[in-house]
Amino acid sequence: MLGDTLRLLTDGLETMLPHSHVLLSRSASSVHVTTAVIRAPAQGGLPLHFIPAMMTPWLQPLYAYMFASLEVQVRRRYEAALLA
Repeated sequence: MLGDTLRLLTDGLETMLPHSHVLLSRSASSVHVTTAVIRAPAQGGLPLHFIPAMMTPWLQPLYAYMFASLEVQVRRRYEAALLA
């Protein structure tokens, strides 16, 4: 599914690629390091760079500030639902 999304992204950026430098970054999560995810942007000419673990607060401070507490709440509710 993520591979399909990346293919759509590269198709949408196709006209911009010759005139712009587009950089796609993904976390190094195991769901992102798959053959489909790596191939999809490469086939569309989009460089893919993986961000090392634990770098989100440094690279996306607003994300870390705004969504960190939300993620904790969602995770707790999800785990509670699994236990129920």
